[in-house]
Amino acid sequence: MRTKKVLAAVAIALACVGAHAQQTSGAPDGEVVKAAVAALAPRPEWKNVTIDRRESNALSLTIHYKVFPSEGLATSEADTEALVVAVAQGLAKAGHSPAKENRMIFVSATRDVLGVTGEKRVQFLGMAIYRPDQDGVSFKPTL
Repeated sequence: MRTKKVLAAVAIALACVGAHAQQTSGAPDGEVVKAAVAALAPRPEWKNVTIDRRESNALSLTIHYKVFPSEGLATSEADTEALVVAVAQGLAKAGHSPAKENRMIFVSATRDVLGVTGEKRVQFLGMAIYRPDQDGVSFKPTL
């Protein structure tokens, strides 16, 4: 199962890098994020992806699910990690170096649910984090 997720994340990231082959420098983060999301071919269970924070040293996104992911936390882990990798590689292709620029990239996974009293609330499923000190990605489940 882990190998399957890693292969899927690599395939998605490579597709994103191909989408940025024509851009050589200075693409704004928003354009890189849009291209990364488009390259991922969002799942039908995704409601949308939002940019929550965009600063010189941090970029924070959220994948909002309509329903609980089909394979549970494994799906949200694979999706968030793939988006982090796609964005990091897109930034690199656009002439940035997330590792050298010490830029953190966060991608959270959430879904809207009803509480026991019927009140709407947000359920956090987990977060993938690009760590510039390691030039790598990790996932932290929060469910």
